[in-house]
Amino acid sequence: MHSNARGLFIFDGSTNHGPFAEDSLVVSKMNVNRGGKVPAMRDTSFTTSEGTVVQQRMVGNDSKPKGLKLVLEERNLWLNGLRQKCKLNPPTVPTPTCCACHRLGAQPDFQNQKSILYEALEGTGHFCDFLPKFHCELAPIENYWGFAKQWTRSRCDYSIQALRKTVPKSLDAVPLSSISKYFRRAHHLIQACDQGLSYTLAMFAHKTYESHRRLPPNQMDAIDDEINARHTSEEQV
Repeated sequence: MHSNARGLFIFDGSTNHGPFAEDSLVVSKMNVNRGGKVPAMRDTSFTTSEGTVVQQRMVGNDSKPKGLKLVLEERNLWLNGLRQKCKLNPPTVPTPTCCACHRLGAQPDFQNQKSILYEALEGTGHFCDFLPKFHCELAPIENYWGFAKQWTRSRCDYSIQALRKTVPKSLDAVPLSSISKYFRRAHHLIQACDQGLSYTLAMFAHKTYESHRRLPPNQMDAIDDEINARHTSEEQV
């Protein structure tokens, strides 16, 4: 439809979007020594302390994957007695000394390794971005999925053949008016949270101003006025 356009694909923080390609630079897949039942990683490069860029093969001449020790030795980063892993969180220092995994994992080429999803989109000329982790109710897509799942459950016997037919239809079954409501609700909650409201007050504000495109600027005062008005009305009754 738009053959000359470059798309921007945005994904949430789901772990399903984070897997790496088989040959990615991931220290957790490496042994200390050469060989073993580990994947062969792609070649990479690193910059020495003198500023020289050095190409580094991650597979030896015998076609066996290099281990953590050899890779670190080639970078002049190996320390005698360095263990493979530790239980500490990844340190923020440039060259950790706690373990080999953290020491190599802190190197720029390993730090900059992208997921297979990111590489697939970037490789076709598109853009890819990931949202930070946040509450699911701030993501309109979750309400969209919920509607589609409910629509599927009421029209499917859950056989694989029926699911293949029903699931695509469920994605088109979500009314545009409902999608607009999902986005307005998420926008209201984000505004309310930005003003310092708790989740309970944020939901109250959304229900009170559900037909409004945005919440009043000073939301706390508006909520107090609304609550006082309701109390007065109840007392009069």
